[in-house]
Amino acid sequence: MSEFDRFLSDKKVALVGPSPHLKEKHMGSLIDEYDIVARVNYFQTPSELKKDYGARTDLLFHNFATPWIPALGELIDRHSDDYDNVKFLACPVIKGGHGDNITTWSPDYVSVVVKNAESVNRNNVPFEWIGVSNYMKIYNHLGCEPYSGTMAISMLLSAPIEKLFITGYTFYRGAKTPSDIYFDGYKTEGHKNRMPGHAGDAEKKSFEYFLELYKSNSDRIIVDEKLSEIIESDS
Repeated sequence: MSEFDRFLSDKKVALVGPSPHLKEKHMGSLIDEYDIVARVNYFQTPSELKKDYGARTDLLFHNFATPWIPALGELIDRHSDDYDNVKFLACPVIKGGHGDNITTWSPDYVSVVVKNAESVNRNNVPFEWIGVSNYMKIYNHLGCEPYSGTMAISMLLSAPIEKLFITGYTFYRGAKTPSDIYFDGYKTEGHKNRMPGHAGDAEKKSFEYFLELYKSNSDRIIVDEKLSEIIESDS
């Protein structure tokens, strides 16, 4: 069993996204009751929002792509107390830069994302990388690069967890501006007004892959009211 699997074995996990629909829902105490609280590409919750998004981040998923490392470093410096409480780092993707041609990589190729993760792992906590082989199986299945959040869900469900509660995610349904997607403080000032984007129909395919995971793991997944409505409207 890998260190990642041991960390998650038989645990109840809450994966908390940054969608603003959690504001004033007062779900923070419920989130913090979970054995492990995981977040994707952020670990810091503004103090005034902890009542809604929870206070902890035990497991940080991040793309650790080279263009995003400076912004991550800035957040680490600004929110060092929150970062020092992170117990595990994980990278659910393999692309380290816009010019990477991942289709040419061999299964044992080690992407720069691993080195990038090491560069910010100042507390030497355990680290898990999805690896080329596992990632490319999903990439080839979808025909595109899925979003980090969807890949984080896939990694969690591949581990021997007991339950996964997904909250704060809308898969960008109905989003027109960054404020529709992120609470204020999720990103640094230099990146806060940027919309997410992958090439092609990655948003659509990422959501379709999530639905596959949701249906095949219905005994382990719980979703919040907003995501439940999105799933039902897509059925």
